[in-house]
Amino acid sequence: MDGNELIIRIKPLNDRRKPHESLTEKGKEVYQHAREHIEIGYQLIEPHLSSEKLAELMILLEQLTAIGDINGEGINE
Repeated sequence: MDGNELIIRIKPLNDRRKPHESLTEKGKEVYQHAREHIEIGYQLIEPHLSSEKLAELMILLEQLTAIGDINGEGINE
């Protein structure tokens, strides 16, 4: 993602083993734009699902995200 200028890696002076990552201004804009689209999606889905189905959906989405985390990368990377 840093090739897209969305994140910046910062190496702390006191511990160079693990760089810190932060969103650039462009990254923050992309993140906010994505959040808005996700919120719209949830608003479209919610009226059609029971609270139990929504809870199940959230669990499944967390599991899907974890699959990418296990591989050391995000789903879309």
